[in-house]
Amino acid sequence: MGTLPDVNTENPDFQYYYMQYVNDVLACGASGFRYDTAKHIGLPNEMRDPKSPENDFWDVAMGRKAVKGLRLAVPREQLFIYGEVLQDRNVPEQGYAEYMDLTASNYGWVLRNVLNKHDARADNLLTWHHSVDPAHLVTWVESHDTYCNEHASAGMSDELIRLGWVFLTARKYGTPLFYSRPHGSTRENYWGDNEIGKVGNDEFKHPVVKAVNEFRHRNINQPENIVYSENGKQIIVERGSRAAVVINLDEQPSQVAIPVTLSNGKYRDVVTKQRLQVKKGVLKATLAPMTAYVIYR
Repeated sequence: MGTLPDVNTENPDFQYYYMQYVNDVLACGASGFRYDTAKHIGLPNEMRDPKSPENDFWDVAMGRKAVKGLRLAVPREQLFIYGEVLQDRNVPEQGYAEYMDLTASNYGWVLRNVLNKHDARADNLLTWHHSVDPAHLVTWVESHDTYCNEHASAGMSDELIRLGWVFLTARKYGTPLFYSRPHGSTRENYWGDNEIGKVGNDEFKHPVVKAVNEFRHRNINQPENIVYSENGKQIIVERGSRAAVVINLDEQPSQVAIPVTLSNGKYRDVVTKQRLQVKKGVLKATLAPMTAYVIYR
């Protein structure tokens, strides 16, 4: 990792020291962990220090085995754990997936491409671009890496990020991760008045973010169906037959008539209270530019 010294994660003495820390954090009330740079910590079949008996850090960290009599204090199945395993060539995704959920970094790139082009058909949003079951992926529109490193996503407006968040969160699979941009940041001043420990901007409190978060929980067991308009300017994520999100990527007001599988009837948006109608299997509405609607029948 650059010029930083490496930790010998295969060393039982280090593992014992580390597990004392993990169990202390659990005793303080933590219920999960994010492993930064997880793909730089070896799997059992990878290289190891010649002085270490085996490369078993992940088996110890995930509670599969004890080290010097010390074991993970909480059953693994009660914890949410994911690893920052950024996708690249020759990354053993399936190996890491044996232990934890993984980051779907390629899907974030695809979603940003769609958002920046204001066209749902600009890329393939229907596949997850990952070898791992989507139920075990962590998804995002942007991450601290894409925002900070060369500002790859920092030029996107908060409005555009919100539309992407609505899409990700309305989906059945993936665990969405919301990156809170620095407080006071703008597209001219990416860092704002950023300080370590200070809360970011208020985008995570936006009414449509709250509405789609609740939508996800209310429809957690409902099947998913994704529909595009013919010109790709609108995306609909249906969850079951009586709830959906409607996303308008168009920068102009849009009058739409889109075939859907939703039940016929009148729907109401949670945030704007606007009414939308499904008649004879077609959703008809006038949509404001760059707006998302969270609708229930």
